[in-house]
Amino acid sequence: MTPQRETNKYLFLQKNISGSSAAVITRPDTTTEGTNINGVSFESKSVHGVGQLVFHLEWCPKYRYNMLRQERFKDFLATILEEESTKLRCRIIEMGIEDDHVHLVIATRQSISISELLQHLKGKSSYKLFRYEPKFRLRYPKGSFWSPEKFYRSVGDVDLETVRNYVRKQDHRQRTLAM
Repeated sequence: MTPQRETNKYLFLQKNISGSSAAVITRPDTTTEGTNINGVSFESKSVHGVGQLVFHLEWCPKYRYNMLRQERFKDFLATILEEESTKLRCRIIEMGIEDDHVHLVIATRQSISISELLQHLKGKSSYKLFRYEPKFRLRYPKGSFWSPEKFYRSVGDVDLETVRNYVRKQDHRQRTLAM
């Protein structure tokens, strides 16, 4: 039985330098046992191990059009992404929705790949956005709301240099690999 997910979140608008607004969702810091980033636990458990899989994801609408200018679209997209990530048993830590792109910091499980996660999030959100606002079909008649490109990076509470130093100190007989 899995523990209940915390549904408490704060939604606020953030103004960036260019003056456009972005919908940002943050979760309050909670102290729990296990691996954590700033007091928030993000463990991925399986029968044979425990790990931490947290990623920064970014993607944009096709041709980088400002399709998410209206707050109702940002709010609707935020709701869709929350629902779909819950269905995938992933947890959104931070979400930023700009007029022309989306940022997510998401904790995921080890049995789903980044490409599967993005395919599901982008596909379901595209489908539901087209149903929510049929006029989007005028801009994208072939049915692809999101650009095929994406950005992803793993994040965690330990940086590369800390891990390299830890591994170096384990055994004096190890080889140094060029990176």
